[in-house]
Amino acid sequence: MIDGARELLIGIDGGGTDTVTYLGVLGDTDSFVVAGRGKSGSSNRNAVGLETALGHLDQSIQFAFEDAKIPRQPATSACLALAGVDRATQQAPFKVWAEELQLSKHLLVSNDALPVIYAANRDGLGLALIAGTGSLCLGRTESGYTARCGGWGGLFGDEGSGYRIAIEAMRA
Repeated sequence: MIDGARELLIGIDGGGTDTVTYLGVLGDTDSFVVAGRGKSGSSNRNAVGLETALGHLDQSIQFAFEDAKIPRQPATSACLALAGVDRATQQAPFKVWAEELQLSKHLLVSNDALPVIYAANRDGLGLALIAGTGSLCLGRTESGYTARCGGWGGLFGDEGSGYRIAIEAMRA
């Protein structure tokens, strides 16, 4: 652990093109700093398969620890915000992997839009729009109701995605 650190936190933004891990440190005075950042390939299992996705997650985490110049160790909390991971059945293999790896004491695995909502509103209310390799719109109300649009991949939609824009450019 870094001197003066109270908690080590891991945040992962896993998408269809790349995976970025942020290693954060919450200090004794409730100060927060990003101590390290790591980047690797896609962790969308629908695009690259589970084994490759897990490999890219592991690599991104390793690079973040190396960037922070601290030995790899379990964090207090980790959030894996991954494209294509909405349902419990899709989240399960990532949870098993993180638990076997002893990634953190507390773990959240979700799609990549939910943390965007919480980043904008600590109560988790609002609307997130992801327009990257893929696309997803997710909304969450005060009653906890969620609704989504998109996020099905290039074959079923993703009208706002980089993939769809490229297809339309080729058609034109």
